[in-house]
Amino acid sequence: MKCTRTLYKILIVIVLLTFIVLTLSKFVCERKQNESMLSTLNSVESIKNYAVYYGKDRIDRLSNFDLVIVQPEEYSKKEIETLKKHKTIVLAYLSLGEVSERYLKYAKGCIVGKNKNWNTYYVNVSCKKWQNFILNKAIPSILNKGFNGLFLDCVDVDKMTTKKGMVNLIKKIRQKYPYIILIQNRGFSIINETAPYVNGVLFECFTTHYNWSSKKYELWKGEDLKWIEIKAKELLRLKKKYGLVVLTLDYAENKTLKKVCLKHAEKYRFIPYVSNIYLNKILN
Repeated sequence: MKCTRTLYKILIVIVLLTFIVLTLSKFVCERKQNESMLSTLNSVESIKNYAVYYGKDRIDRLSNFDLVIVQPEEYSKKEIETLKKHKTIVLAYLSLGEVSERYLKYAKGCIVGKNKNWNTYYVNVSCKKWQNFILNKAIPSILNKGFNGLFLDCVDVDKMTTKKGMVNLIKKIRQKYPYIILIQNRGFSIINETAPYVNGVLFECFTTHYNWSSKKYELWKGEDLKWIEIKAKELLRLKKKYGLVVLTLDYAENKTLKKVCLKHAEKYRFIPYVSNIYLNKILN
């Protein structure tokens, strides 16, 4: 009986020691991971170039950039790790305000319209079901592949209730994932509220835009260009206040138009990238 009690106590001690070792191991692992992510978080401020590419492969070309934005489903964990070994920061595309048919089931009851140009659906981001999908399913799946962070697309909103929902969602993303890089695409209606929670802003169509009617790449002119200059100055103010990285994305396929885009970005010391409208080519 005495022997049994002694053995029982020994087993308890072994279990407790095992638990302590595993807990400490997990703590050390998480600390190292957080330190690594924090280091990457800080390094985003010093990037010199970047690319947006929604095609497959081209690891050799992408590894030449300081930061790349890609579609998460197009790249394996191994390919992402290869890019990171070349000191390339890898961000995954994540749409907050629009969804393709592939993800409609996660936004059921949250759809408020359709974008005919891209055959996608507008989502009410205030919808709890959609927020839960983004926070607890979409983002963990992306981060498990090794991405350094997220490129948040489709954050432009008009209605006040939707604005509140979008700001709230971006804030929740930052709170739940404090060490990942977040780059917001445009979203000028909410930029003053979201700036404290993101690391940078991408100004899509900064110099040019694609005319879906004429199927041509065109320069902004007149009042449209004046509006862009106002927003550029606003971004300069936020850049100074929060240390934001400001990227520009323009669409052009001829060298002359591309030079205009690069010169315009240089005027504000923004980091430019120029590609075709489908972003399935690396033109730089």
